[in-house]
Amino acid sequence: MARTNVPVTKIGYGALTNSGAGTALDPTNGHVVSLKGIKTRKLFFRVTQTAGATKNLTINAGSSKYPAWKAAAGNLVVTLPATTGDVLFTIDPARHMQSDGTITLDLGAAAAGAIWAWALPDAA
Repeated sequence: MARTNVPVTKIGYGALTNSGAGTALDPTNGHVVSLKGIKTRKLFFRVTQTAGATKNLTINAGSSKYPAWKAAAGNLVVTLPATTGDVLFTIDPARHMQSDGTITLDLGAAAAGAIWAWALPDAA
């Protein structure tokens, strides 16, 4: 199963960023977020969930101690309420990154809407 890519937009200090249309949620294949070439300690997500029932979004734990040295904390499950518009949250790549530099996400069946990802700048 090929996961659907969610592109990552880098945010700079004091910079304006256009959110664009997002990526359509794919509950069948799930999603992948690639951090190859991106250095960040926090990812910011926006998810719109338009299905008529509550769904879960699971951000899978990393597969190895490096780069996911916080992987022992396990998967993160975010509840996406029914037809509510936006859910906003951040994650730590040190908990979720796979050994190939990606983060994988799975959705409950029949989830609908869109997802966005932004790399936040590290603190100065």
